[in-house]
Amino acid sequence: MNIKRLLEKGYFPEELPPPFNTTGYAAINAKLISNIDSFDPVTTQSARKLGKLTKYCPFSIPKSKSYRRGLGIVHPLSFLRLSHTITQDWSAIVSITSKSKLSLSQLKVGSSSNRAIGPPSFDIITKERILRATGRRYALKVDIQRFYGSIYTHSIPWALHSKSEGKSKRARYELTGNALDEDVRKMQDGQTIGIPIGPDTSRILSEIICSDIDQKLQSKIPDLRGIRVVDDYTLYFKNLSDLETARAILFKLLKDVELDLNQAKEKIIELPDQIESEWYNTLREYQFREDKELQHKDIIAYFDKMFFFATKFPDDAILSYGLSKISATIFKEVNWPVLEALLLQAVVKDSKCLPYIIKLFVSHNNEAYEMDFDLISEAFQEFVIYHQDLDNHYEVAWALWLLRTLEINLLENAANNISASKNATVILTALDMTNAGLIPKGLDTQEWEQLLTAENLYNEYWLIAYEVAKKKWLPIKKPYLNNDPFFKLLKDENVEFYNPVLSIDTSNVKVTSEEMSLVSIKSSSKKSKSLDEDQLEKLVSKLSIDEIDDDYDF
Repeated sequence: MNIKRLLEKGYFPEELPPPFNTTGYAAINAKLISNIDSFDPVTTQSARKLGKLTKYCPFSIPKSKSYRRGLGIVHPLSFLRLSHTITQDWSAIVSITSKSKLSLSQLKVGSSSNRAIGPPSFDIITKERILRATGRRYALKVDIQRFYGSIYTHSIPWALHSKSEGKSKRARYELTGNALDEDVRKMQDGQTIGIPIGPDTSRILSEIICSDIDQKLQSKIPDLRGIRVVDDYTLYFKNLSDLETARAILFKLLKDVELDLNQAKEKIIELPDQIESEWYNTLREYQFREDKELQHKDIIAYFDKMFFFATKFPDDAILSYGLSKISATIFKEVNWPVLEALLLQAVVKDSKCLPYIIKLFVSHNNEAYEMDFDLISEAFQEFVIYHQDLDNHYEVAWALWLLRTLEINLLENAANNISASKNATVILTALDMTNAGLIPKGLDTQEWEQLLTAENLYNEYWLIAYEVAKKKWLPIKKPYLNNDPFFKLLKDENVEFYNPVLSIDTSNVKVTSEEMSLVSIKSSSKKSKSLDEDQLEKLVSKLSIDEIDDDYDF
């Protein structure tokens, strides 16, 4: 693992809007590493002293139904330290995680992925489900209760070295696992329960723990067949007696590292089971016709199917998948108004599909389709107010960024509403809009100005305290960045964690007014098939990795 790759592609949660990036941060990795021990001194003897503690910025995203997941935008200094430890001992980490015969979420590092750690392959998971279930009568599907939020950080050295060795050798310098344990605690104010959701470092740590559990499970049940994707297990058995035995063993192994099974999601399935879901097959096969009147009917029918399935299967990412598929379709300009209106309805149905809707809006606007800016403005002004009242960071930040990109003013009542936000993503996007002249009135920044202090550089407001001060988007009572060696280096190297010029990638969206002989999502041509597979892989990689079992019925 290369530390530059981890800093650039594995740091920020992928659910953030496009301006949030760490490219500049990764570019100065050599300077950061050469000064890391002065920025963040570590002890060589005591296991109790953690040194500089930080807190991460919260970022709430929709999960399913009315449930949400809390991600963490971790502190750059703490992430640097943890990333440095990981890359220094990468071979030891891989030697543990590669021993699992169950894992289909092993730590893959490849240049083709937009993350430092590549996502599990949808096709491989489907194939292995079929192969490993052959000759078995029952499947046990279980996952770990509140997995990331329940991980006991001391279990990291237990998994890497053994529980007895981890308890007898507790100093940082004695075991790699101790260093990892210490580093992850430092990024969450010293807490030992839970690890931040979002950075790829947490994927690495979780795979260490689960791979160790896999190996112990395999040693107790030599003929065990099954798969694990992050924390989701599907195990296959010849009879119910073997199934119950395996469940009891897995339960005990999890208890040994302070984890538990999620009883609400446990399923015992009689095989053979359905491989691919009803909605997936229906949407995958759907075709749009070229004739403008027939295409108009096809658009309505397609959205009817998506809305129907989204209601029937509320835990699946149906709208996200369905909208990713129509990126490969060229729509007649005359049909854009009905498509535009249905997209605005879709985002109300499931806000997880926001990035896919925004990609379609931006790409068609770039190609000079006639956009109904009044309709878009009306829909997203209400959307911002509604979700800000619920403190839903993901929805508000993405909606503001869309308005910013389409150069639509945020109206006074919506501006008043977001003035109460204390979330870094919302504040930075709103200040970006203000700087662009898109919030003419209604925004009260007095509370935000109070966050611009040296003390806030290392707590949950670090992103605001650094980025706003560097950009001079708000008045600062007392300059402070030059007094902190770490953040002074970032400032002097012109490192930005929010870059207003960055936009969403629309390269895989087909938009043109040229006449074509056939427009469809699924084509028999080799070129179209390749595009279809690429769309699916990109969708899977965009979804939160530990939600794969929720979003696709594997």
